[in-house]
Amino acid sequence: MNYQHMRRLFFLTLLSLLLHLSAQSQALQFQATRTHDNGSMGSVLLAAPDQGSVLAGHSALGNTGYLDLVKYDEFRNYVWSVSYQLTDTLLSVTGGCSYGDQGYLFAASVHSGNANTSELLLIRTDTAGNMLWNRRYSIGLRCDLSSLLPVADGGFIAGGTVLTDSTARYEDMLVMRGTEDGHLLWSQSIGSSARESGNSMIRTSDDQYAIAGTTEDANGSSGAFLSKLDTSGNYYWFTRYATGIYDAAYSLVQADNGSYQLAGKGGPTGEDVLLLRTDVNGTPSFARIYQLSFGTYQLNETALGMTGTPDGGFLIGGEVLRPGTLNPWLFLVKFSGNLLTEWFNSYAFSTSRDQRFGSMLQQADGGVLLGGSRRISAAYPWNALTIATDASGISGCLETALNEHDSTVTPIAINLSPVSNTTVPTAYYSQLTAVQPNWTTDSACYTFTNIGQTNTSLETLSFYPQPATQQLSIREPGLLKFPCSYHIFDQVGRSSLQGTLDSIDSTLPLTSLTAGIYQVWLVGSDGTPARASLIIQKP
Repeated sequence: MNYQHMRRLFFLTLLSLLLHLSAQSQALQFQATRTHDNGSMGSVLLAAPDQGSVLAGHSALGNTGYLDLVKYDEFRNYVWSVSYQLTDTLLSVTGGCSYGDQGYLFAASVHSGNANTSELLLIRTDTAGNMLWNRRYSIGLRCDLSSLLPVADGGFIAGGTVLTDSTARYEDMLVMRGTEDGHLLWSQSIGSSARESGNSMIRTSDDQYAIAGTTEDANGSSGAFLSKLDTSGNYYWFTRYATGIYDAAYSLVQADNGSYQLAGKGGPTGEDVLLLRTDVNGTPSFARIYQLSFGTYQLNETALGMTGTPDGGFLIGGEVLRPGTLNPWLFLVKFSGNLLTEWFNSYAFSTSRDQRFGSMLQQADGGVLLGGSRRISAAYPWNALTIATDASGISGCLETALNEHDSTVTPIAINLSPVSNTTVPTAYYSQLTAVQPNWTTDSACYTFTNIGQTNTSLETLSFYPQPATQQLSIREPGLLKFPCSYHIFDQVGRSSLQGTLDSIDSTLPLTSLTAGIYQVWLVGSDGTPARASLIIQKP
């Protein structure tokens, strides 16, 4: 091999390595919105066999509904997208599951102009998003599936909610089993005199099933429930839990020791994150309430998703809302295996934009991919939103530093005996048309200039000393109100430091930062933002 050839090979190898490292670095600093030409809500994130992911959502144009799929590679780059059109019928994606290299199964609730009645739509695709089959089922007046699980024979088992007929007072939990081509083997409702909503179903370590959800009484009070099921949908036990009068469970995982973890909302007013642990028989062994605050504001938060982590801990994600506003943003909390808080973070904070949590997916690099939706206001369409973080919950864009307080509570547990009834669905095919949507990408990173929060002039906020070495003080606060959160970013937009300043006399510690140029972002207790540049020198 001659010298010129070796040199050329070396530089090609170096260029390939640099491009690969660049892609990897972008993977941890990514927030993007994929916008359908008529808007799209992101609902379900599924792992792809090539370490990428698929986001499923829905949109509408007039009375025509669309099921939207978009594929990302492992570095969150766009790969393909497809939409399935259902004329004269609106739909909402409610669940999905992956069959590895055999494709995906998605569930949607569909209705034709009357939201009080709905049917179930299942769509099976290959890994490229091509539809293999669809089935539509009419079960009672309305039904939806929140959980889909693949089974070894290529079929599925699913959990959700059904209103069986016009004489039924409340919805019941729905459990159903289907074949690999979508034919139902059985379907049954499980309910009592209260309203039961099946929100999260898992396969248990003994190859049976458990489902968690919410049971609501006629007086409006509610509780979380957990039920163990056999492979035919019959329950062994059904237990309701309460830490207050408005409890709910939206996600369920099982730990390595067989215990169950339920996540949802609870506390005295049902406005805090609830994390509840039970033994293998549903007996509660531990419960904790987590309260988040922003400056002087106590926030309302709900855990909507949960996943186990490789270190034996747990991640929960959901929505957080400032009282008196209608625009929630998103959060993540990381717990150890004994349910101690390791870190927490929030994303997409804004008083002028509306965010919705869809689902979350643990990544191979330890990071998290959040899927959901965003819109500017009710006058604008929804956009499908994805947010990628590293293993510490950092997304590289503006994140709002929140305060967290937790307390241990003792839940009340009541064993119930709901009634199981066989349901008889009517099955038929839907005429779905595959169309290629127009998807565009824009940054979802927030800067204070594009959310209408400009009460504090960016020029009036200054720090001293400049350059700084060990710590930083505020010289001119402008309209900034304390306490306030701060976030320091380096020159490429990576989050380097965050925390809270209690008063104007507080200082920002800089000992952990290297020499360089940084941007300091602050958000006052009333939501007013400010920004200034910072130069750090080291001896």
